[in-house]
Amino acid sequence: EFRRVLFRSDQATYIVVSADNKEVFKGTMLPGTKQLFSAKESIKFTTSNAGSTNLVITNAVVAEKSIGALGSEGETKQDIIFSKDTSIK
Repeated sequence: EFRRVLFRSDQATYIVVSADNKEVFKGTMLPGTKQLFSAKESIKFTTSNAGSTNLVITNAVVAEKSIGALGSEGETKQDIIFSKDTSIK
């Protein structure tokens, strides 16, 4: 099993998260909040504000790897998928 933590920065962001193809969260992450999502195979998510969506991923390949912001402030990113063997540089 691997897990990922979504870190909120200074802005609220609407996200949708699916773990192993089952929706597990749909709503607004408030500024400064953290949420942990776990899955056996993969986690897929959409964010309405990629610049305020910061991730730390742990899986079979990396441990506590920060990948930072996923894009620009206000930018929507859809269907981003991380699997149990995703490698982060």
